[in-house]
Order: sequence, then C-alpha cells, then structure tokens
Amino acid sequence: RAVGGGVLAIDCMESPDGIIVHEVNNTPEFKGLYSATKVNIPEKIIEYAIKVMKK
Repeated sequence: RAVGGGVLAIDCMESPDGIIVHEVNNTPEFKGLYSATKVNIPEKIIEYAIKVMKK
C-alpha cells in the first residue's frame, strides 16, 4: 500500500542481522531472477493479473 500496490520488485540483501530490504521498484526487471530460478516471472504476473481481474 505504501508504494501503490500492484506488481513490485523488492531487492533484498543479506546482512549479519538477517535479510534487509534494499529497495522497492515499481518497474521490475527479471533477467537475473529468471537466470537463477528458471521461473517465467512475466507469465506468473499475467496469471496473477487475470486472477485479480476476475474478482
């Protein structure tokens, strides 16, 4: 809610105290995430958008 909702990318980093949020982006890129996970993120976003629109 603080940044308007919708699809956001949250960049996290590990620290000695645990995981910290580095930044929140409303224009996410997924190249690195796909390389690491092989998950088709744009497809997942479309599935999410369709689910939300049907509500």
